Amino acid sequence: MKPKLLLNDIHIGVQRSGGTTPATAMQLRAYLLESFAMMVQETPEYDLIINGDLFDAFMVPTADLLACLTILYSALSSGRRAVLIRGNHDWSKDSAKLSAFDFLCRVLSIEFPDQVVTVTEPMWVDPGIYAIPHMPNQDLFNLAIEQVPAREVGRPLLLLHANYHNGFAVESDHSLNVSEEQAKALIAKGWTLVFGHEHQARKALDGGVVVLGNQWPSSIADCLNNPGGTKYAHVLRCSSDRNARWNIEPVHTWAAADDFAEVEWGDLATFAYTARFIRVIGKATAEQAPAVIEAIAKFRQSSAAFVVSNAVQIEGVAEMADLPSSMEQLKAFDVLGYLYEQLDPEQAEVVKKLLGAADNEMKEGA
Repeated sequence: MKPKLLLNDIHIGVQRSGGTTPATAMQLRAYLLESFAMMVQETPEYDLIINGDLFDAFMVPTADLLACLTILYSALSSGRRAVLIRGNHDWSKDSAKLSAFDFLCRVLSIEFPDQVVTVTEPMWVDPGIYAIPHMPNQDLFNLAIEQVPAREVGRPLLLLHANYHNGFAVESDHSLNVSEEQAKALIAKGWTLVFGHEHQARKALDGGVVVLGNQWPSSIADCLNNPGGTKYAHVLRCSSDRNARWNIEPVHTWAAADDFAEVEWGDLATFAYTARFIRVIGKATAEQAPAVIEAIAKFRQSSAAFVVSNAVQIEGVAEMADLPSSMEQLKAFDVLGYLYEQLDPEQAEVVKKLLGAADNEMKEGA
């Protein structure tokens, strides 16, 4: 069987406001598209599997959608095959509109009906490779996990777009979770679990759980806590057609040493850098808080870095993180927006859900 290039969480069309300017936010979007295009073009010998979140949102800018369509159209025109698995960012239960993901899949399926596999329900995508996409809620996801068949031969891979062993995630249908107990049951059936969705790579249960992490960062959080400071795409190779025994081989895609930097806020004026993701750190007194904000704002406006985040610790405050420095700024300060930017997407969804429920209770009691 032909080897597969496995990618996930590319987040094409990403909309970042925290730590960016309008210009650098556009550059970040272009960077993700260019990285994806280059990886696809440089691996013509592999079929493609996208394990969720090809796009950053249910709807993305048309220019980004068309660029992605062009990349995949070119790959399929050369005879390659593409498996496109729905992720949580590719789907919305609250919209009757056609998502960017669905539109892309339908157009490609019309032109290449025998080469495109769209995964919106649990299914076999190759001998020895079974995929469960993002599901509408945790209950349906749990049912899909229970219905995964037992292994017959070989070393099959179960592709999932979900968190692994994350108790926080189970509170939100936007971000599903596989518990340790569920993982152990699947491993006992003979499966190796391969996760998309989480952006930092890790392994668990003696390699029975493999969280690949994403291939290119789209935020400062993506740059942190990566083993060895690197990110990888992965190639799936089948060592035996008869037994469908798949091996997972990493392909280096990004290095923090080249593209991520931390700098003390007091050094910003003289900071020489090539990194495109910069985290401003250090400590300051309460009296220095306005100076910190001014220094970072000035650096952002003159910097070509995609994202410049504020992790300065202020005396009496856990982290500065772009707090306003004047009464005028305070009046215009978006508290919830600030809060959501500090959380991972799944955590933000939980907070929104809880705040919505509390708001409904207040209205009912009024």
